[in-house]
Amino acid sequence: MGLVFALCNRTAFCSPLPPIEQFLFGKLRLSELIQTLIAQFSAGYIAFSFARIIWLRAYSTTNAHSQILGIMESCGFNHPYPIYYHLAFELIGTFIVRHVLTRATSESRDSRIRFVFPALFMAAVFTGTVTFIGDQALDPLVASTLFYGCRGLNFENYMLVYWIAPTIGWMASAYWDSLGEESAKKRAAKERKSEKKRAKKNE
Repeated sequence: MGLVFALCNRTAFCSPLPPIEQFLFGKLRLSELIQTLIAQFSAGYIAFSFARIIWLRAYSTTNAHSQILGIMESCGFNHPYPIYYHLAFELIGTFIVRHVLTRATSESRDSRIRFVFPALFMAAVFTGTVTFIGDQALDPLVASTLFYGCRGLNFENYMLVYWIAPTIGWMASAYWDSLGEESAKKRAAKERKSEKKRAKKNE
């Protein structure tokens, strides 16, 4: 599924974090940000509703669907550690995910790496997360469709873990990259100045 998404996606955001990043760095207008977020949450709600209809219709015949529907109805999720563990994972995890994916999908990379590696990387991240840490999202949109309104997770903790922490992690990675870009621009400017000075001396 991840490979199909990697091949079919044409620069769609699919997460609220990239458009928020572009807005904060002046690459996206406020109206465009609002339109993007509305489109994302509308699509998430439609997908959730469609999946729920499928599970309801297959409830009596498929054990897997009945289990998923039971989780949806009870809104139970797997949080084996204290809440601050999950908060730290969302913050650090989104930092790492953005840091890795922005480099893996760079235009300088081979096309096979740009298409295949991100899908395999995210599959490994989510498999390891569910196995060893518990239910995590690393994406506020995914968290909204899965965990919002769940019993046992109040609104304050939900916003802190699934919105504020990943947003901080993502923006920290973006800020880290912006510092590198600024230093690269400064080095390039110094090199141009030194070249001009050398050219004048040679004259």
